[in-house]
Amino acid sequence: MTWRTRSLSAVAVVLSWAIPAVCGAQSFLHQLRVTDADSAWGDVVDVQVLYDNTSADDVRGWSFSVAPQYGQLNLLDLLRGDGFVGLAADVDELVEIGDGWRADVLLAFSGSVSLPPAVDIELYRATYLNEVVCPNGALLQFIDGPVGAPGPSEIRLFDGTVVEPTVSSGRVTATGIPSPTDFTYVASPVAMGAGSTATVSFLIADVVEQDSQGFSMSVTHDASSFNVIDIDASGPVAALSGGAGPVFFGTSIESNGWTGGVIYFFIGGPPIAYSMAGDPAVDVTYQSTGGAGDGTELRFESIGSPPVSNVVVVAGASIPVCAESGVITVLDGESFRRGDINSDGSIDIADAVSALSALFIAGAVIPDCLDAGDSNDDGSFDLGDPVTLLTSLFSTPAPGLPAPWPDCGFDLTADALTCDVPTLGCP
Repeated sequence: MTWRTRSLSAVAVVLSWAIPAVCGAQSFLHQLRVTDADSAWGDVVDVQVLYDNTSADDVRGWSFSVAPQYGQLNLLDLLRGDGFVGLAADVDELVEIGDGWRADVLLAFSGSVSLPPAVDIELYRATYLNEVVCPNGALLQFIDGPVGAPGPSEIRLFDGTVVEPTVSSGRVTATGIPSPTDFTYVASPVAMGAGSTATVSFLIADVVEQDSQGFSMSVTHDASSFNVIDIDASGPVAALSGGAGPVFFGTSIESNGWTGGVIYFFIGGPPIAYSMAGDPAVDVTYQSTGGAGDGTELRFESIGSPPVSNVVVVAGASIPVCAESGVITVLDGESFRRGDINSDGSIDIADAVSALSALFIAGAVIPDCLDAGDSNDDGSFDLGDPVTLLTSLFSTPAPGLPAPWPDCGFDLTADALTCDVPTLGCP
């Protein structure tokens, strides 16, 4: 990547946060937002980064990163906004990395220079070349990394206190797109326990289900709390050549993500036509290196050296894609299989009996994993759960149970139930 640093002060940016501060929770009194914008495809488009301060506090500085959702917005120019023109700043840093950028500002180490409360304060104006090919546009969003220094967006109040503002992405759309893309990459959301692993399925969807010859993917994550430990072909990609897989499947694990390139065949092999709903293409196993409460967004961003693009190959041409980011969440508790109440590794009528016994027979064994007993996932363990389980077992067609059934996983529903011991067969 090419670094372009615009420094309006000789003071090193690291000093901008040298004043002791107290980090606060996210504040709804402070909001950063990127404006929506539209232009003809191939034309320039201007966006603003605006700041709303509805508190009673003056502001001394800020720090945040902005990056486009896809590599279809090319940064051409980046300028200070009218909101703080004329204010002397001890630190005023704009670091551009590719098409993303980071701002670090400290108006004064000491003294009375500050930004008073107001709304619609224009902090920056950015000009992009609009080559968006997604019909719904592309987001310009505030990110915690990998652009510039990691960490959440921050606003530094006059007294030195740091608050995390709410943030709002902007959407850039294009008119007159010459070749709107038909492909979408999707990262499936997953939950995992602290220190454990989880596999994320990456899907490819195609609204016209055309024949493709290969693809490349590039995905980033928060390197401070997660590692990639394995990358495998899946779905129709893994099924090529009678299960032998594609002729080429090259991957690279980077510090903050992974990249992959796939060629189904060299000459005369079968293409793959992905469905409108999406088909699995790559499975990636992530390991949590932090604790409960951590999480990361999985973004389709170009990384590597040289950077790997997110494209699908059709008739020898590389077609840009749209993308839907996924999220990994680290939860408290253990992995379980919903419905396996007696934890014997299977889900059958014995589990319904175990649930009824635990609920209505004095002295019966209480399940170690109440999340597994919550068959209907309503946040409680009661008579409705064995009824739901029996319905799932003996109705035609079988309705199934809520996730993570039929696999092992974690409960994404916020409730008071716990899972102290993993059910049999779950990691």
